[in-house]
Amino acid sequence: MTTTALCYPDGKIQAVRRSEQHLDERGIIADLPEDGFYIDLTGQKTFDELDTMDILTGYKANVKTKKLVKLKAADTK
Repeated sequence: MTTTALCYPDGKIQAVRRSEQHLDERGIIADLPEDGFYIDLTGQKTFDELDTMDILTGYKANVKTKKLVKLKAADTK
């Protein structure tokens, strides 16, 4: 299973995609917001076990490291 987070340039997650099939990188790039980026979360146990909505609402991308970081409760409001 593949899991991918599509992110805005500021690190906010636009969408999280999960598929049983390998996702085509060209398709992922075509769906990115302008100047956005994506993070492949495939094989990362933490994210494999989470629902996609939990990733979308509970995490943000670190723009420099291109890794997801958990939001604090105050950041999710």
